[in-house]
Amino acid sequence: MAEIDNDPDMSDEEGEDILMSDEEEDEEEYAADMYDMLSSFLTSEDDNVCTAMMKVAKQLETHNKIMVKVLTQLTQIAQKGT
Repeated sequence: MAEIDNDPDMSDEEGEDILMSDEEEDEEEYAADMYDMLSSFLTSEDDNVCTAMMKVAKQLETHNKIMVKVLTQLTQIAQKGT
């Protein structure tokens, strides 16, 4: 039967700390990669991520106004049909 060598200097918590630090490094790399990707897709040379997101917000406001008008018209048509 094989013996299990238990090292009293190495606890389970230390092993978990090592794994957590690896996961944290991966998360940091992922966050940096996401920032680079978003900044390259959303920005041009004359603006930054903040101004690009403000432009997206403005476009969403316009889109929502159009959708409200469409819904209003469809509701009126549905009410006339009944």
